[in-house]
Amino acid sequence: MTEINRPAKRIDVARKVGVSVGAVSQVLNNTPGTRIRPETRKRIIEAAAELHYVPSLAARALKSGRSNIVAVVLCSSDVLFDQYCSGVLYGIWGELVKKKLKLCIDILNEDLDATELFRSKIADGIIFIAPSRKIKNLKTLAKAGFPVVCLGDCVADVPTDYVDIDNFQSAHDAVKHMLDNGFDKFIIMRGPCEYSCTEPRMKGALKALEEAGIFCAPENIIESEFSREKSKNTMLQLLQKSGGKPEFNAVFCASDEIGFGCIDAFHEVGITPGEDIAVMGINGFGEHFLSNNVSSMKQPLPEIGAEAARLLLARIEDRTRPVCTKFFSTELIVAQSTVRKGCNNHGKNKF
Repeated sequence: MTEINRPAKRIDVARKVGVSVGAVSQVLNNTPGTRIRPETRKRIIEAAAELHYVPSLAARALKSGRSNIVAVVLCSSDVLFDQYCSGVLYGIWGELVKKKLKLCIDILNEDLDATELFRSKIADGIIFIAPSRKIKNLKTLAKAGFPVVCLGDCVADVPTDYVDIDNFQSAHDAVKHMLDNGFDKFIIMRGPCEYSCTEPRMKGALKALEEAGIFCAPENIIESEFSREKSKNTMLQLLQKSGGKPEFNAVFCASDEIGFGCIDAFHEVGITPGEDIAVMGINGFGEHFLSNNVSSMKQPLPEIGAEAARLLLARIEDRTRPVCTKFFSTELIVAQSTVRKGCNNHGKNKF
């Protein structure tokens, strides 16, 4: 520092060494083809270290037209510290570190404008994690050519790169696992309609039942929020209607949170998951890793995040490249909620 509260500038380094600011810039930027003597180069580097010189990101952005910052936008503060976000952020961060780029995280509520980061030039590109369909101007942002990747969900008719799991196949494999374990009377707890994963997960589950010659009546397809407490209440209402003697013996849940809620409801009325009724979810992270109770289809979260970062960096370099969609496979994780005693669990992994 040259003065209290004022960071060193390149002109300070130049004055200390007795060279031009241009020479300092060439050395600190490692500009190829420069004709600066080795001893002078060494003195510039030593002076910069002594003065604690740090390059100005704002100045670099002004010169290059880039901030070297990638933004990750969440659509709710509730998910900032959950395991899904932690997993994908780890993968995103790992790719950005390789390129010496910075990561910033922002939260946009449903009524906020998605173009804010673009207009302010804070970031070179944005990764939206599970974007809400109610966010304003996301389509405008994508059509303007600003680098955008959607992760974990997409918005209909918005042409962006998109990374997610294969929701159809994951649901299909989940239901097939329960069928293989002797469960054949199904309830499907689907997610809310506003999420793009809901429809393919429901269709994948129904396809597995169709292949087994099982028809699932419309009244056995029940919409639920991705909420443990709300899905518990939904299942308790369903059990109450049946007089405590449900005709179904398997519940496919569109998420682990729904599965946890169903488990809670069954425990409350004395039903043993896995013995009386099978419960299966999708996500493969969260409390079942600790409580060892809910079978699930595990998502490769770091890999999903890393792929989203790679797609965004490619989009930043070439905004005209074709839109890319990447789906990841999930892994069957077998726990107590789908395994009857003496039954082969057919699992790839087991707690």
